[in-house]
Amino acid sequence: MRRTETGEELLLIGVIEGRRMQISRQTVTREASEAAAAGRSLNDACPYPFCSEAGKYFRYIFESKGGKR
Repeated sequence: MRRTETGEELLLIGVIEGRRMQISRQTVTREASEAAAAGRSLNDACPYPFCSEAGKYFRYIFESKGGKR
């Protein structure tokens, strides 16, 4: 698990031009929870590629909070 200097866990979004694009696990958790609570669809709500770490985690949280595909 990758972490920031402060210890925050990071999820990989993808690699663009050799640079790793990452986002905090807490941010993805918040976004997915809010989207599920708002009744959005997974396709409309998830801003990450579904095959990325961030996308897979978003889907896991989204569905665990009652979100629908």
